[in-house]
Amino acid sequence: MLYVLLTLVPLTWGAYAGLLYWLQDAMVYPAPGVPKEQLDQAASQLGVDTFETTTDDGVAIYGWHRRAEPDQAKLILYLHGNGETVASNRPLQQLAHQEGFGFLTFAYRGYPGSGGTSSQQGLLRDARAAWLHATDDLGYDPARIVLHGRSLGGGVAIALAAETNPRAMVLESTFHSMLELAQDQAPLVPVSLLFRSPFESFLLAPRVGVPVLQLHSRDDQIIPVDHARRLKERFAEVRYVETEGHSHQAVLPAEDASAKRAYLLFLNELVP
Repeated sequence: MLYVLLTLVPLTWGAYAGLLYWLQDAMVYPAPGVPKEQLDQAASQLGVDTFETTTDDGVAIYGWHRRAEPDQAKLILYLHGNGETVASNRPLQQLAHQEGFGFLTFAYRGYPGSGGTSSQQGLLRDARAAWLHATDDLGYDPARIVLHGRSLGGGVAIALAAETNPRAMVLESTFHSMLELAQDQAPLVPVSLLFRSPFESFLLAPRVGVPVLQLHSRDDQIIPVDHARRLKERFAEVRYVETEGHSHQAVLPAEDASAKRAYLLFLNELVP
């Protein structure tokens, strides 16, 4: 019996660790299976322009852009969550347009409409390409661009803000470190040695030199609110709003009154 236990336990643990290693990208980047044609059709119905840009490593990235009417030459560059598409943020798009902001969002590599395979460094390349499309091709002044990152997109937004010069950044329901989240889910596995997408946002946060608004729900079942509370301590200039009664799937600025007030005040103060 002892021999069996000494043999089976390591084998079982090894199989579990190996399974997590091979499946991690599917868990971190669960791209929805939506055809590009369906996204194009939705964009047409909404009056949104589609675009395609190319990253510095040659990956074609698909996105949506809609200018405000009347055009006030200010923009929200939205970085979506890991289970979303460019069409998943329509309530936020509508709210932005009501406040006179254009709205640009894009599909990460490996997501519907875009080529390539998702990875942490790949997503940052995609974000850089979207930034250059907004500033160079569309002509938006960086001083009138607000980054908005939700969930996984918050980690991408922090990395982008640390190396560019937007006017401000909004972080919605995002993490202190994805590596920490993964370790919490698999405490018996040496995640730090196996995980390819650590997104250690807290290390980059001190390099963000713009005002930040953080929104998080105490009832977020995916990213515990402790992540947001610790992350806010890493920014030089931050406003922090904590709500309750909302799951991780909620779009806080569109669904929570206090988050909406803080969001609109933040946008209109910084980009009048």
